Amino acid sequence: MKNYYKNVIRVLTVLTISVVVMPLLALPMRVAALTAPTVVDYNQSTWTDATAYAVPEVTGSVTWQAGDVVVVLGGASNGHGAFNTPTATGLSFSLITSVGVEDPNQVPFQAWSATAASGGSGAVSATRVGAIDFGVQAVGLSVWVYRGAGGIGNSNTLSASSATTISLTRGTDNSAVVVGMGDWNAFNDTAVTGSPSAGSTQRLAINKVNDYTAFEYDWTDQGTAGTTNYGIANFGATPLMSGVVVEIQGSGSSGTARVIRLLGGMRLLGGVRLL
Repeated sequence: MKNYYKNVIRVLTVLTISVVVMPLLALPMRVAALTAPTVVDYNQSTWTDATAYAVPEVTGSVTWQAGDVVVVLGGASNGHGAFNTPTATGLSFSLITSVGVEDPNQVPFQAWSATAASGGSGAVSATRVGAIDFGVQAVGLSVWVYRGAGGIGNSNTLSASSATTISLTRGTDNSAVVVGMGDWNAFNDTAVTGSPSAGSTQRLAINKVNDYTAFEYDWTDQGTAGTTNYGIANFGATPLMSGVVVEIQGSGSSGTARVIRLLGGMRLLGGVRLL
């Protein structure tokens, strides 16, 4: 009789695990294994200099390793001062996005990226685009070197707007973000903060009288993929703002997985195998 009850208990246990426990183990579970990229170097040109049209704009030197993602932002006091594709020894840049190019009534902003095939260092330079030489005007270039990046994700632009932030939908977890924007009205207020403030680093906040007021910020690990407005807060006037925002993806993999053999191989109750 004891053996009979033992066998009944074994059968009921196996049925309970099979009917109740195992379906729960087979539910999709999110696997987040991305590592956020980090800024390992940054430099810029002098954004407040009035530069002749024919003179290339040049940043200070940065250093990179193989696999690093190099991001460049460029801005000018009007669209006829926008840039051709930047150059740097050992790097090949591609356009990510741009706004206001060849528009004389807003601050153009452009973004490019390159993935380093090998280590190197040097300045980034760019010549001016456009059929009209508007002579001397304020322009600038900035360069970030990201390590541990999986590539460039989503981007967005803002064109001649009264807004001071740009919406970005991050496509992956643990991405970094960079934004550049400029007010064509050139209102002199550089006492701003990043928006969102958490994790933000201010790289540029300058006013060039009669040219532009320009800002650049970057953000570290932004956590779970989603939509956030990036830019500045506490600007003291209604601007005519244009800009770009770019997602720099983390490295690794993320997504969902089905855990269906968590208890596989275990023996319970006198040798009954669950899977």
